[in-house]
Amino acid sequence: MEEILLVCLLIVVFLIVLDGFLNGALKTRIDAVLSVALLCVLGAMFYWFSWKGLGTGVAVALIATNFLPPIARRAAAFLLAHPPKT
Repeated sequence: MEEILLVCLLIVVFLIVLDGFLNGALKTRIDAVLSVALLCVLGAMFYWFSWKGLGTGVAVALIATNFLPPIARRAAAFLLAHPPKT
């Protein structure tokens, strides 16, 4: 169960970092939704694993924010270079 929550945490942190490289009219709403998702995942880690799980989640989130920007920058460049076809 802890592994599933850690993967969800990494996905949310990646989306937060990716959103920092993108721009648009809905950026503030996306930031709000991702912030709530981050709090929900950390809350779930605290609920199931007490302080140890919360500490692990916060540590993983802080470490991931140092390693994810290069990946998010490349993903943002790709998304901006190839807009969706309508």
